[in-house]
Amino acid sequence: MLTHIKITSAKPSEKLYKLHDTLGLYLAVKPNGSKLWRMNYRFLGKQKTLHLGKWPAVGLAAARAKRDEAREQIAAGMDPAIEKKRARIAARHAAATTFELVAKEWLVKCERDGLAPVTIDKIRWLLDKAYPVIGDLPIAQITPHEALTVLRKIEATGAYESARRMRSVLSRVFRYGVATVRCEKDVAADLRGAIATPKPRHFAAITKPSEVGALLRAIDGPDRLPVRRMAMRLSPHVLLRPGELRQALWCDIDLDDRVWSIPAERMKMRRPHRVPLSRQVISMLEELHALTGHWPHMFTCSIRPRNMMSENVVNQGLRRLGYAEMQVVALPDLYAGKIAAALDRQHPRDLFDILYLYENEGITDDLFKAFLVYLVSHNRPAHELLDPHLLDLESIYFGEFSGMTVEPVPLAALLDVRKRLVADIQERAREGAPAAFLRSFFAGEPDWSQLGLPIDPSRLPAVQWKLQNLGRLRAEQGEKFEDQLARLDEVLVGPEGEQ
Repeated sequence: MLTHIKITSAKPSEKLYKLHDTLGLYLAVKPNGSKLWRMNYRFLGKQKTLHLGKWPAVGLAAARAKRDEAREQIAAGMDPAIEKKRARIAARHAAATTFELVAKEWLVKCERDGLAPVTIDKIRWLLDKAYPVIGDLPIAQITPHEALTVLRKIEATGAYESARRMRSVLSRVFRYGVATVRCEKDVAADLRGAIATPKPRHFAAITKPSEVGALLRAIDGPDRLPVRRMAMRLSPHVLLRPGELRQALWCDIDLDDRVWSIPAERMKMRRPHRVPLSRQVISMLEELHALTGHWPHMFTCSIRPRNMMSENVVNQGLRRLGYAEMQVVALPDLYAGKIAAALDRQHPRDLFDILYLYENEGITDDLFKAFLVYLVSHNRPAHELLDPHLLDLESIYFGEFSGMTVEPVPLAALLDVRKRLVADIQERAREGAPAAFLRSFFAGEPDWSQLGLPIDPSRLPAVQWKLQNLGRLRAEQGEKFEDQLARLDEVLVGPEGEQ
């Protein structure tokens, strides 16, 4: 058995010689004086030698530990030499697949997939903030704590929305790493909820039809920037996104066929789009052509007319007209209807909205209460939405959804989110107050106090219409009325009788 003294006192000779330890371990002393750890072993009937390192970098205790590890591998049916080679390849692969390299490769893919240049620039701006922290780390070795450090640095500046977007971008890079076998999991997915939620910044929106006319009349008024005025006048007629309108070229317009053709690369969904032109729109385009027809862009910059109009010009125009702050549609009002649609139609587009909801705010208490108002106002019986018959979505997915999103969304993801939505809604509906409210409403005597809403929904036309229909159903088809109550109760009780 070797000792430290024997090793240090071993002198080189004209030929290599061996100093044996135990269980196949020995130290090879070379004529040049170097001392190398080796281990002889047999694997599948063949005699082999494993290299364990150079002394003194690898001491006696460390060499014995490596020998013991190799013997454990042999006992498990693994060849230590092959496992060592695999580890070396994995280490080399990890060093060549840093977060920054994978992220830049993913960005190239995004560009190739047709993601809008402005979106690419925003993602690149975020990633440039991540590189100093985790850019040179092998992506497979990055921990949730290290990814959280990136988010905390941004959060500390008060840029909560940027921190939230950073988590989303990191998650997409890690998912790409998983898909390309560079890492095993998306560590950023575990960080949902770790960052302070930004105070919602609602965009101005008119919610009353009676107010639309006032806005249109204001837009028709004088403006020191006539091109901006034309952009605002055209917008409600053609229903294009601001970016699509701003980037419009005169070569897109065909007055003979009365159509506005927008190529796929300038559309958000990356599909070509054709807008039929009404007589009023053609008149406005002729007026605009007199202003900018000698330039490629329809909506030119007032200072540098060779360039397109700035993305903030229209917003500034609306502020000038006094529309910077308006009543907005809150998240519960917006997504409560989407939840009802997802349970009713089960269309992939509706489920895609719910997938996005789960990736962000999720179903909050206020959102669920708003959904209950949509539920009791729906034209279908409540039990059919709370416990829907699950439709086969394959044909409608490939026929009406696949290819519409910037990043592919597999059918399996939409089926999973449908399953999750149904389970979540049922679980919440079976709780005391929601269940009591639903039973009272469909019995014809709604107890709104169970929901604790800040407004009185009983005066909503859809709610009153539903109550009238329930009263008519009870009077004219009492048996059907009782059957619907019983089926609702079955859903609220659940398979194990939770209520």
